[in-house]
Amino acid sequence: MESGCHVLLGEVEDAIQGFEKSMDSSNVVCLDRQVVMSASDGIQKSQKHEEAITLCQQTVDFAEKNFTIKPPGNLDVEISCVNVRQWRHRILSKCPLDLYLIL
Repeated sequence: MESGCHVLLGEVEDAIQGFEKSMDSSNVVCLDRQVVMSASDGIQKSQKHEEAITLCQQTVDFAEKNFTIKPPGNLDVEISCVNVRQWRHRILSKCPLDLYLIL
């Protein structure tokens, strides 16, 4: 189902639209129970995925705001800033895949 691919790519709105489209009964006289269950499950997982990504972003933003930097002129500051950027990148790049595997 292409909606599952949208979830993996982080395209939650497209995924939800795809799942809702598969549940649209105007095109089909009688929807298969398994299709309805799969689409409903997909919508719920997509919404949870979106909430979790938002939480990850808020957590990273909060961590950045609360990160203390030493006074200017100190080499440790540059190293610390690089470490924070690497940490942020690692967290944000892992979130979508990890969340998909969990959901």
